[in-house]
Amino acid sequence: MDTIYVNQIHLIERGIEKNKEFLVSLYNNEELKEVSRWFDKLDCSISISRKLDRDMTLDEFIKGIDSESSFTLQLASPDPFYIKYCASYRDDSKNVNRFAWAICPYNDNNFEILSGLYQESFGCRLQDEPIQEGLMEYYKGRMRLGY
Repeated sequence: MDTIYVNQIHLIERGIEKNKEFLVSLYNNEELKEVSRWFDKLDCSISISRKLDRDMTLDEFIKGIDSESSFTLQLASPDPFYIKYCASYRDDSKNVNRFAWAICPYNDNNFEILSGLYQESFGCRLQDEPIQEGLMEYYKGRMRLGY
């Protein structure tokens, strides 16, 4: 890769429906290479660590999303070699936090596909999103250390 786009984007400002659309398109995409997708949950009445949620489905997860949900897209940050996406919400009826994950290597193919999904869902170019101050310096520092 010639150019790395490093960013961490909190997507809740884009609206619930657009985030649902992005999550569905990301989860259903078959062109991403070496992608891992899963659901897990945090039930503090049982454990302080998240546990794989084998019973969760994408449709069921989408139903739980509300204005308090969180959506984060990480591109080469904090891990310089991966694209990471996490959506989460609190299931108050069961006192459980639920998470949906999609993680894949940061490479040209995966970045191009993700950029297209982003454009379709949010109506703007991923590369035009503002980058947090210091993020590129952090990335370069990690690379210099051989991360």
